[in-house]
Amino acid sequence: MTTFPMLREVCKKLKLSQNIVENAKTISADTHPEFLLQLFKKELEERDIKRRNSNIKAAKFDIEKTFEKYTF
Repeated sequence: MTTFPMLREVCKKLKLSQNIVENAKTISADTHPEFLLQLFKKELEERDIKRRNSNIKAAKFDIEKTFEKYTF
């Protein structure tokens, strides 16, 4: 199928995630709007996860240190 490479290129031009292409392969829907809705919902979920992980990393929470594995 030549659709997926073309979809990948369009996503790149629109600055969308390449995950859209992978998700498009797994979604089955009766109508085009249903397909797009499912596809965009998955993209929003993935962006939310990435945003949360980025915020947690940027917060630089203190790491609790113990002497558990320390040898004297």
